[in-house]
Amino acid sequence: MLGRKLQSLQENLPRDPLHHANKLYAMGTSCKKQGKFPEALKCYEEVGKIREKNLGKQHPDYAKVVDKIEACKKLIPQKEAPQLLE
Repeated sequence: MLGRKLQSLQENLPRDPLHHANKLYAMGTSCKKQGKFPEALKCYEEVGKIREKNLGKQHPDYAKVVDKIEACKKLIPQKEAPQLLE
């Protein structure tokens, strides 16, 4: 389901990468609040890539998403972690 949402989001958003990143960030936050930590992590990781490329590692928005990524990783049970690498 998350795959379809991401695809739809990519198809329907303007090509501004930071706007796309903000929408993904909101989706990640929603997933995290629902306890869907692997899905949230995927969203945040994509946001991290976009923000790093467009803003740089020194930007506070990049740092914020790195914190979210680390927090999600801590919330995912170890038995699920190997599945994320696939």
